[in-house]
Amino acid sequence: MPESTSDPPRDDLPISRRLTRWLDDYYLDGILGLLLPGAGDALTGVASGALLITALRERVPTVILLRMLLNIGVDVVVGSVPFLGDAFDFVWRSNRRNLELIEKHRGGETPPGLADYAIVAVAMGLTLLALTLPVLWMVHGYRLLEGLLG
Repeated sequence: MPESTSDPPRDDLPISRRLTRWLDDYYLDGILGLLLPGAGDALTGVASGALLITALRERVPTVILLRMLLNIGVDVVVGSVPFLGDAFDFVWRSNRRNLELIEKHRGGETPPGLADYAIVAVAMGLTLLALTLPVLWMVHGYRLLEGLLG
């Protein structure tokens, strides 16, 4: 049911602060990753999505949302590596980083800086490279094999 115009705006920041405290300050992210390999990282990655919803409601600029996605992606991908990833989870604290981004940029009051755009641009470039390299390796391997057999 849609909210009426007389309803006060929803403030998700207290919930987001509590979630961040549990996942990052109390190290639940690392502990779950250690106790439930793979599943724990996926679970805490999904929980991190709640901060994205808060960011959307707080009208955080798109480039900051992309930066938040990068933080979550790094946490989930590196965190899924057995043992090394679990140690990484205790240090990276993506939810703390994302909460700070929300609080800094909520309502679009503080515009994103050059560093925000640079981080997102580098991440997008690395993603494109990660998607392109296997295809290039396959083409090169095919040509090499064709030359050997040809």
